[in-house]
Amino acid sequence: MYEPLVSDIEGDSISYELTDCIGVVGYTLPDTFPNFSIDSEFGNIQWNSPLSTGMYAVAFVIKEWRNGIVISHITKQMTIIALDNSFIDLPNKKKYVNIYPNPTTGIIKIDDENVKNVYVINELGKVILNYKNTEEIDISDLPKGIYFIRVVNDTYEFTKKLILE
Repeated sequence: MYEPLVSDIEGDSISYELTDCIGVVGYTLPDTFPNFSIDSEFGNIQWNSPLSTGMYAVAFVIKEWRNGIVISHITKQMTIIALDNSFIDLPNKKKYVNIYPNPTTGIIKIDDENVKNVYVINELGKVILNYKNTEEIDISDLPKGIYFIRVVNDTYEFTKKLILE
C-alpha cells in the first residue's frame, strides 16, 4: 500500500488516476494486473498478490480541481519491486540487522550469530545466491549494481538494500 498524503491548503479538490509511464520499455499499465488499484479520492495505491516477482513502473496523475475545472496537475512515477513472498509471516520479526559495509566491493558481514539463511536478491526480485549458517558472504563475482540481502533465522527475517561497487 502506498499513501501519498497530499493535501491542498486552499481547499481545492484533489483527484488521482493511473497514467502511462514515460521512458519505460515494455511498459504495461498496472491496472491490467489483478488486484491493483488507486483510490481516486485519496491516492492510496494497493496491489495485493502480484503475479510474479520483478520491477514494475507505476505512474499516476494528481489533479487539482477548482469549481469543476482542473487548475493544475503533476505526474508522479515510481518503481515497485515485488519480491518472492515465501519469506513472509515469520513470527517475531526482528526490526534491524547490521549488514555492512554498504556500499561494498564484495565481502559483506552480518551482525547476527544465529543466521540460518542469507539470500542475495537481484533488482528483478530473483534469488540469485543462497548461503547457509554464515555471518560473512562474498558477492564480488556479481555485476556491480543494487541487490537486496535477506537474512533469515528461526525467529525473524530482515531485508536490506545493498550497493555493489
